[in-house]
Amino acid sequence: MLVAGIDVGAKNVHAVLIKDGDVVARAEVASGFDHDESAERGLREAVRLAGVTWEDIDSVAVTGAGRKALAYAAEKPTEIAADARGAFALFPEARTVVDVGADEARAIRLEPGGKVVDFAVNEKCAAGAGAFVEAMSRATEMSLEDFAEASLHSTETIPMNAQCTVFAESEVVSLIHANTPSTNIARAVHDAMASRVSAMVRRIGVEDPVVLGGGTALNVGFVNSLSEALGGVHIHVLPDPGFLGALGAGLIAWESAQNPERSQPDRPPRPQSSQRGTATARDGAVLADGLVERETAGERDFWRWSERSWFDGDLDPQEISVLTVGVDVGSVSSQAVILGDGRLLSYFSTRTGSSSPDSAVKAFRGASEPLGITLDDVSYAVGTGYGRVNVPFADRTLTEIACHARGANFMAGPSVRTILDMGGQDCKVIRCDERGKVLNFIMNDKCAAGTGRGMEVIADVLGVPVEDIGRRSFETDEEPPPVSNVCVVFAKSEATSLLRAGWSVNRVLAAYCAAMAQRVAGLIERMQVEREFFITGGIAKNIGVTRRIERLIGVEALKLPEDSMLDPQMAGALGAALFAHSLSRKAERERSTGVAAPRKATAADAKVTPAE
Repeated sequence: MLVAGIDVGAKNVHAVLIKDGDVVARAEVASGFDHDESAERGLREAVRLAGVTWEDIDSVAVTGAGRKALAYAAEKPTEIAADARGAFALFPEARTVVDVGADEARAIRLEPGGKVVDFAVNEKCAAGAGAFVEAMSRATEMSLEDFAEASLHSTETIPMNAQCTVFAESEVVSLIHANTPSTNIARAVHDAMASRVSAMVRRIGVEDPVVLGGGTALNVGFVNSLSEALGGVHIHVLPDPGFLGALGAGLIAWESAQNPERSQPDRPPRPQSSQRGTATARDGAVLADGLVERETAGERDFWRWSERSWFDGDLDPQEISVLTVGVDVGSVSSQAVILGDGRLLSYFSTRTGSSSPDSAVKAFRGASEPLGITLDDVSYAVGTGYGRVNVPFADRTLTEIACHARGANFMAGPSVRTILDMGGQDCKVIRCDERGKVLNFIMNDKCAAGTGRGMEVIADVLGVPVEDIGRRSFETDEEPPPVSNVCVVFAKSEATSLLRAGWSVNRVLAAYCAAMAQRVAGLIERMQVEREFFITGGIAKNIGVTRRIERLIGVEALKLPEDSMLDPQMAGALGAALFAHSLSRKAERERSTGVAAPRKATAADAKVTPAE
């Protein structure tokens, strides 16, 4: 008798074929938007590897996120039941089973004989799942394997405060900017993830032996950190841990098929290639096979904003007496702004890399090369942002709070009193006076929903360029309710589920923009909006979020003229350049008088105007 077990997960589909109780083939394929199609591809690959035919399969069991989709499955066990059965088969003495996948982690306690006694699942935050470490390895520009191995060679234990996946990514970027060894960063990440998983395991009680399954079980750094987090308990990594759920489902199907009195559904229908040959298009996005083809045919960075630059071709830099520079090295992007005698000459925006000094230099070169100037021509430079302490040519560093307030004051005028800065990995509401001086501020501190990084994740999931998300979110018949899950990683899973349920891509975009707006509006309401209101940061250019925020708080933000060369994403660097201008003037006064300036220079000293 030949049976199949399929585990349809958020990231991958695992399939096993079991003949007379023994595994004869296993296959792994990427999950698509269609659960039926994804499961079929996995099963088709296992059939090919086993050298059998589709008609040879007597029964199928499916588990995972897509278990309800397969009409021809004889059994549809929960992930808990499948994990327990698979773990018992591989390690009969197991009493605690931990399964850590890409987007979810589970802990199960078994009694002798393999019966489930208790279980726990992470359900609100993805910081305890494999996606957490994957995001951190990308931030360090290391492969997942190298990142895991590096963790074993750390020389110092660094506590990681952030639990949110995206906030932790910001913290990793900060550690990189501080020149922290990559081995210590890797250890901090794995320890943080292990802390979340161990807390979940302790909810059901830790009983030896402890076995570990799921794709993350192959991460040696995580296994080591989890062992320490559980008090030094030995962790048995199951063979082929990613197939734990599929194996359990297959064994359940095989045992069920041995019972002749149990009614069985019809034999799985043979897939018809003609049924899958034509993809279905929704809002211009191809689903089903077309989506799978897009995933494997080539990489396209849908999340990446295009590099942006501008320079004033009418001004001759040789006629400028004082050149000042502001550089904003953020967690996601870096900008440089150059002023000449207080007038805006140029700016440049690029993606922040793994080296903040290199990112600062790249941003400056992008802004300076069209003007034909070098650092030798610059009188004063100010650095701001996450990487401000590592801007190699900065004469001074200032917080991004102060710089965004000053930049917003310059862009929108002295009437601005409330500023919303929506950056790549954080969101801030700032109160300022008529000079752009900060009076108060608050920022999101627990979850990254409502930040640019979250929007980038959705852009990649849906295959929509991030610049187009705002416009397309309004191209729907009606406004949908916001997605229910605010976690960036879990919202990704929810977006995928909505597409599988028949939602159009644009409708999903609208729901996600609405959720982001709802989160940010709550932050604004904590500060209370004082007119006038202005939005800075990269998300300021996403009308799908900004217009919905305006509706929720009942206040329309000030807008830049359509023909303006100013860009709200440059506000931090612009504010830094304005402070540099003030500080340059102060230094010049001190040099000319031989005494200190009568008072500390402030942003109000920079009485400058934008180029016409």
